[in-house]
Amino acid sequence: MAASDDEASPVGTLVIFIVFLAGILALTFWTIRKADEEKKASARKSINSVGRESELIAEHFIGGRSLPLIYVMLTLVGSSFSGYTLVAVPADFATNGWSGARWFSSMMAIHLGTLAIAPRWRRLGIRRLYVSPLDFIADRFRSPVLHGYAVVAFLGPSLLYLSAQVISLVGLLEGAFGGFVPALPVTAVLCAMMVAYEWMGGMKAVAYTDVIQSAVMFIGTAIGAIVIHSYW
Repeated sequence: MAASDDEASPVGTLVIFIVFLAGILALTFWTIRKADEEKKASARKSINSVGRESELIAEHFIGGRSLPLIYVMLTLVGSSFSGYTLVAVPADFATNGWSGARWFSSMMAIHLGTLAIAPRWRRLGIRRLYVSPLDFIADRFRSPVLHGYAVVAFLGPSLLYLSAQVISLVGLLEGAFGGFVPALPVTAVLCAMMVAYEWMGGMKAVAYTDVIQSAVMFIGTAIGAIVIHSYW
C-alpha cells in the first residue's frame, strides 16, 4: 500500500537534513585543516613566542582579522536571525497577535546602537590589537574587578541566547520529524558537533558554516513566501 503524504514527508525532510549536515561536516574538516596550515605558517613567521601566541589567538577567535566582508556579513545575519527568529517570533505572533511586532523595534534598536559605536570601536581594536570587546574594558580601565564583572555580564545573556537556540532546535526537529527522529538525542549530538567544530576550527569554521545557514534561511524564506501565497 502506498504511503500517505504525511508518512512520506519526514523521509524527504530527513534526506535534506542529512545532506545539510554532511555539507557542514565537510566544510568543518576543510576549515580545520586550513586552520592548522595557517597556524604552522604563522609559527614559522613569528620571531618570538609572545608574538606567535598573539597571532594564534587572533587566528582562532577572530579569523586572523582576514575574513572576507561577505563572510562577516553572513555570519552576522546567521547570528542575529537564527533559532528564535524562525521559531520563537512566529510563535509569539501566533499566540499574542500584533504584540509580537516589538521584536522588530528591539532588533532595530540593537543594530542602530551597534552602528553608532562599531566603526570607532573597530578602528581602536585594529590599532590596539583587540580580540574581544572585553579587551577594550581591560585596556581602558585597567581594573580586574570591572573586567570580571564584564565577563559575567557578557556570559549571562550569551547562555540565555544559546539556550534559546537549543530549545528552538528541539522544536524544529520535533516539528519536522515528529516521532520519526528522537529530538533530544539528535539535539545533543548536534550541539556536541557545533562545540567541536568551533573548538577546532575557530571563528573561520563558525563563519563558513554561518554562510550556509544564512543561505538556507534566505532560500527557505523565499520559498516559504511563495508557498504561503500559493496556498493562502
